[in-house]
Amino acid sequence: MFKKWNSTFFSSASYIPANDDTQHESLLAPEEQDDVSEPQQTNQQFPLIVYWIYFTYGIAMLLPWNVFITASDYFSTRFAGSPYQDSFQNYFSAYFNCSNLVSLAVLLWTTLKIDVVVPLSVNLLIFSFFALSSLTDAEESAAVSYFWTTIACMVITGLTTSMIQLTVFAEASQFLPKYMQAVMRYEGHVYPQVETESKMLLLGIAGVSVALFSLLTTLLFKRQQLDAIATFYYFVSALLVTLVAIMGRFALVRQPAYLRLTRHTASTLDTIPMTIALDGTAPPTSTSTSTNSSSSKNVMRDVITKKTPGYIFTIVYIYIITLALFPSITVLVRSVNNMDAATFISLHFLLFNVGDWVGRTLPIFTCCQVYSSKALICVSLTRTMFIPLFLSCNLQDSSSSTPLLNSDMVYFGLILLFAISNGWLTSLVFMAAPSRVKHDEKPVVGSVISFFLVVGLALGGLTSFLFK
Repeated sequence: MFKKWNSTFFSSASYIPANDDTQHESLLAPEEQDDVSEPQQTNQQFPLIVYWIYFTYGIAMLLPWNVFITASDYFSTRFAGSPYQDSFQNYFSAYFNCSNLVSLAVLLWTTLKIDVVVPLSVNLLIFSFFALSSLTDAEESAAVSYFWTTIACMVITGLTTSMIQLTVFAEASQFLPKYMQAVMRYEGHVYPQVETESKMLLLGIAGVSVALFSLLTTLLFKRQQLDAIATFYYFVSALLVTLVAIMGRFALVRQPAYLRLTRHTASTLDTIPMTIALDGTAPPTSTSTSTNSSSSKNVMRDVITKKTPGYIFTIVYIYIITLALFPSITVLVRSVNNMDAATFISLHFLLFNVGDWVGRTLPIFTCCQVYSSKALICVSLTRTMFIPLFLSCNLQDSSSSTPLLNSDMVYFGLILLFAISNGWLTSLVFMAAPSRVKHDEKPVVGSVISFFLVVGLALGGLTSFLFK
């Protein structure tokens, strides 16, 4: 595993086109694969800095969500005395993910293109606000107003996340996949699924980084200092990461390789739509025709209703279960061995994010690959068992004197299994679904699966209220 990770992050950057046989090695059985040859491409040279810039994008994209949900102890103190002290995580999940879903739908509908510097700058201002406000004294009379101010910021960051997501993935699908395929070669073959695996690794790093820093600040500072000094450094670190991402953007647009590929891609945009609107039509271009729009609409309909409904259901159900329990329910679990609550919660966030990251890496290995959508549906449905299991732990508001699962180790084991299954299934869906369709339908499948992932997040955030 470590050899594969090392080659993923540090190998050279030349792209070697795969032959036809290798290009079609996928998660699916031979009879399920399409027979459309991938377009051959010329050798390109990609500097390593481009990879690390997109690495920073992957962290910055999910940073707002991870920062807010991980700072649960701080917000619990700030909301003390308000009706939202014990339920703010439900509101965080619901408002952030619903905002992300609505804004993503609007952006896809309007095909509006926004440079990532704009949403990153907005996030920079929000992190600055919370860094400064963490130094002020918490007043019970201001708890409600501070709560709704935080919710407003969650809504805004849900919007900025969708902006960053669309821009970064649109660019990465054109430029970075070739680079990612190049940096993960094994015995002279290029594996198509490395594109998705590398994206999953990037996204997983964001949660691990934030959770680790949260745990460190909890351990390094005394309990009475957590609401001030530790939280200040916590939000400042998020601010600095966002600032690095902005600086990376300015460095990226000056890279000769990026400029060459941008010009090459611009020359083909009239024939290859980068974004599919929600009604299934391609964004209007100078050469668009009614025939092309009708064809795109048919492709979208076929992808959703005929070719990938199993994968769509799987990705939605994965995140309904995940967001219904994490973090709104899991943060209410307390140690049965009298471990400090702040440390216990921070440790649980770290374990979840590490487990999720490990789960995203598992499909690198053939033994961890699942082929059929039916199998993925069945595995995702088994995750329903986590609902009664977590509700049987030592919940803060539980009326039972002795919980059914009266062990910290059992609880942490559940967190790891819960997280690993989440990351593993997510990677499998994103890898398998595009392999189910023809080459010219793959961009549509990627957009559809990404959109329904956000649908699952929003539904999961709303479902979390049912278990309070």
